[in-house]
Amino acid sequence: MFRFAPLILLAACVEAGPNPAALPAAVEANLPADVSAQAVGLQGGCYIYDYEGDVFPVTDASGRQICR
Repeated sequence: MFRFAPLILLAACVEAGPNPAALPAAVEANLPADVSAQAVGLQGGCYIYDYEGDVFPVTDASGRQICR
């Protein structure tokens, strides 16, 4: 049981990702065409997406990051 303690503590530090079915319309509209909603997450309250192992912010047309 104690050997899993570090994993449990680490998991507590991870911010819960958004529900892909409930993404704001602005996030969905500004994702690249080849990025699915499943690749979207949250970091510091702002939306990010994973693309081929790299993380990018979801930005609006003016380049501002989209946040909650």
